[in-house]
Amino acid sequence: MIIENLALKKDGGYVVLSADCKIRHWKTDRMYFKLDGKFENEIVVDYSPFLASLLIPAMKLGEDIEIRGSVSGKIMESVGLIQDKLFSWNIGLKKINVKSEGLNTQKYSSSKIATFFSGGVDSFYTYLKNKNDGVKTDYFILANGFDINLRNKILWGTTSAHINEIAEKEKVGLIEIESNVRDIIEPIVKWDYSHGGCLASLGILLGKDLKHVYMASTYTFDQMFPWGSHPELDKYWSTESTEFHHHGAEVTRLQKVIYISKYPVVLETLRVCYLNVRGQFNCGKCDKCLRTMINLEIAGKLNDSKTFSHSIDLDILNKIKIESEHGAIFHRENLDYLIDNHKREDIQLVLKSLLSSVGKGDDFKVELLRKIMFYDFYYLGGFFYGLLNIYRYRL
Repeated sequence: MIIENLALKKDGGYVVLSADCKIRHWKTDRMYFKLDGKFENEIVVDYSPFLASLLIPAMKLGEDIEIRGSVSGKIMESVGLIQDKLFSWNIGLKKINVKSEGLNTQKYSSSKIATFFSGGVDSFYTYLKNKNDGVKTDYFILANGFDINLRNKILWGTTSAHINEIAEKEKVGLIEIESNVRDIIEPIVKWDYSHGGCLASLGILLGKDLKHVYMASTYTFDQMFPWGSHPELDKYWSTESTEFHHHGAEVTRLQKVIYISKYPVVLETLRVCYLNVRGQFNCGKCDKCLRTMINLEIAGKLNDSKTFSHSIDLDILNKIKIESEHGAIFHRENLDYLIDNHKREDIQLVLKSLLSSVGKGDDFKVELLRKIMFYDFYYLGGFFYGLLNIYRYRL
């Protein structure tokens, strides 16, 4: 895998850092990071964001990385440790060699603190817990093209407006960064495994300004399994100027909701839904909405929420499908609490039924789909993937 031809260019009111990435069998992709032009002087112009994004995909392909330019010396020192951890997960990755033409060891006078912020449970917990602990957040970082597909312009517009509103209320700056990273690497390796390095790439990008970057945990320390943002990995993406912190793994998702639901800003703005049903802030029907509504019910705050229905429809709850053991963790937390505290036996019965059939019969289909997606990407240029996205998002 070759990464070369780094360039920083202006595009209207935006600035774009991009590089050619030779990944596919027959073509070169131009990977980019695009953000407001006012941040131009805060960008570190080297290949470090591209290495952070592409290390895991290269390990999946078993291809060495050749970087035709400079990269953070500290990240290069950590590459071996990162690979050791990833290899130990036994998820089909191979150890590779990484070479660069130079090392950027400059330490910039960065001073700001940022946290990745989506307006959901994990990021709200990290922001509010830090605030209460005396850690002032200067910026929220919001990515377009990661959890939100670049083609889904409606969802991006809604989400951007929503996070801007929260940032204004909390008097926190907002950095919105657009990137095509996920489109390029997801056919190679699951986003579940690769998203940590990709998130880190956004903080690395702004290394002249950001001293500390917080990555909100998804799971607790005793729930750890292969997952992209991980307490044993996130710190190794740190550069000479920017330090990454995995935050919040000491508490469960339910405990996070109980903590954050004490704050009016959360009850007024909490958004967890990814379905983007027209005219609805949270659909109240998907897996994430329903498990969060049960969290709020347990916390005694569902009736106070401005972004969720005040009642849980058991018929709708009974129709959801828990796709994996990863997602089942959050439902089991709710079920265990309800059983231990002798509450809502009606919800208990539904959750027991749902958890008895987690992901059954889907492994073969999922693996087959992943193989089709990979060969389409690697040999056909993602032709069918592109058609699918045009159909889904109707540009």
